[in-house]
Amino acid sequence: MLKLSGFESVFAAAGNFYLLLMVGGLVFAFWKGKTWPRKLGFAALVLALFMAPIASTIYDGIVHRSMLAKAQALFDERCKTAGEKIYKTVEGVEGVLLMKVRPDSINFGNQYAMDDPYGRDVGGDGYIGSFLRATTGQSLNPQVAAGRQQGFKWVEAINLADSQLYRYMGVIKSVEGRDPNFELEKTAITKGKAGFGVAYEDISTREDRDNWIAGGIIKVIDINTSEIIAQRVGYMFDSALGDTNGFRGPWEAANACAGASRKYGHNAQFVFKSLKPVQ
Repeated sequence: MLKLSGFESVFAAAGNFYLLLMVGGLVFAFWKGKTWPRKLGFAALVLALFMAPIASTIYDGIVHRSMLAKAQALFDERCKTAGEKIYKTVEGVEGVLLMKVRPDSINFGNQYAMDDPYGRDVGGDGYIGSFLRATTGQSLNPQVAAGRQQGFKWVEAINLADSQLYRYMGVIKSVEGRDPNFELEKTAITKGKAGFGVAYEDISTREDRDNWIAGGIIKVIDINTSEIIAQRVGYMFDSALGDTNGFRGPWEAANACAGASRKYGHNAQFVFKSLKPVQ
């Protein structure tokens, strides 16, 4: 059974009291009227007096339910096309090229920003690091190293700050006196050696965004042949239709299609299904 909060209980009690007053007014109207035309006239007047203050609220509720039903139906339709497709698996992959790095900024509720809020799990260096394992310094922090056992030896990506191509590796070391932790080490390169790339894009339509639906696709690509060897399509939907009350972030609170995961590292975990990191 749904338990109401204190404020909700007060509002529910006030609504019930208002309803009792209206029913009482109708009873009085039928008692006071001596003839049926008078009874009905008095009853109509009571209804008008009680309904006028809440008419706009009732109308807004009807409109909201209509919009929600339309959006939910569209989301259900989109989810029919969602899912993972693994066309090929490749063993012993040392590293990949991240064709586009997800930005550091988080889209909490920009309805029309086409930045794939569905696919985002972490941005910037965190996104790069999610694809890497710790290659050195494991003994400095065994617990962190244990959580970084799966991953590539290196990742290539263009740094967002200087547009330079780098090769990144994950290491465990102490930085500026902090306890040893997972860090990125990068080396500027002029030419990449990755044979496979990872790309993502926003696939939402204007209709999707009008209804607070966001969709994204991530692809694993053979760079030499342009062959797509795996892809995942996903959608999410904010059933509150963009409500930001209480500092709520609509995209952060949105629900994904059934069975989909949007936890930290979900992009890397999908890539590992087709590209098996070298051990």
